[in-house]
Amino acid sequence: MRLKDKGIKDIKNKKVGDQVVKLMIMIPEKLHSVLKKNIKKWSSKDKEEEIISVRGHLQ
Repeated sequence: MRLKDKGIKDIKNKKVGDQVVKLMIMIPEKLHSVLKKNIKKWSSKDKEEEIISVRGHLQ
């Protein structure tokens, strides 16, 4: 995830860079049906393989 203008300030031109953040989301093995439905809905929107690995918890 990129956070625009939240990074380190460049010494030469005083411009602030972007901060790059890696999210690691831990999902419990036993899920409530509403939570399970929302995770399926969310994971179907992202095509990045790291995020799609969430689907392993939904089988």
